[in-house]
Amino acid sequence: MGGIAGSASGGLIIALDALGETYAQQAAAVGIDLALMHRVAAISSGALAMLPHNGAVVTLLAICGATQRGSYREIMMVGLVAPLIALTVVIALGKLFGGILNHSFPRFSPRVIVRANHRPRVAPHR
Repeated sequence: MGGIAGSASGGLIIALDALGETYAQQAAAVGIDLALMHRVAAISSGALAMLPHNGAVVTLLAICGATQRGSYREIMMVGLVAPLIALTVVIALGKLFGGILNHSFPRFSPRVIVRANHRPRVAPHR
């Protein structure tokens, strides 16, 4: 979706709005931490959105005065290959250890409380 939308955040919003509940139920059924699933979705959408029509790529090239032809190899290495390697590492560590950030460092993973007709707020730490 990130490639189609031309934006990582746009693709992530479209995909999770359409399939988020299904993915959450499937993840819960097999014991995958939802925070880990979100990290994988965010990294993969960012990596797969680095296409020539991406707004960030177009803006970067315009500011630098560079061309698609002359610069896209470097953009691809930084914006596609490196995140895909990081994604592989995150998936491997997630398979081995699960969502360790949520369990080992509770300060960095705040609980979000959602009430009917209210905006979500972050729960205070104890």
